[in-house]
Amino acid sequence: MSLNPKIDQKKIIFGYILAFTSALGYGTGTVLTKHLINIFPNPILVSGVSLIIGTLIISVFYLKNSIKDLIKNKPKKEVTNAIFAGISSALGVNSLFIGLKLAPVSVASPVANTFPLVTILVIKLFYGKLEKITLQTILGSFLIVSGIVTITIYTS
Repeated sequence: MSLNPKIDQKKIIFGYILAFTSALGYGTGTVLTKHLINIFPNPILVSGVSLIIGTLIISVFYLKNSIKDLIKNKPKKEVTNAIFAGISSALGVNSLFIGLKLAPVSVASPVANTFPLVTILVIKLFYGKLEKITLQTILGSFLIVSGIVTITIYTS
């Protein structure tokens, strides 16, 4: 069964728009976090409050349907993956918040955004069939990381 190419293209474009929206959210959130961490001395407190507020917002929109989907459709392995995704996200957020406390936002944020290389590594090691990793993907990720290294070196 083949999907309509026009529908696929619209989904891909919408995915790009959402990814850019994510970048806007993360970029703005990082600056606000740095401001808050300068006011509140404990970055874990700021992280906890942020995560709780984020969870409440997501819950309002998705919780009812998510629980139904989880109960009806998801095998045990996928629930385990969801748990590890949550742990990874919380670790990432907390590490970023502590990093922002200790380093300038203009350095900590780019370093945290070296995750494309981690993404490629994790896909290759654990989820090889999830996506095809192309040379363009690898080169693009290295370009991003080289830009981050440049920013970090010349900002420090």
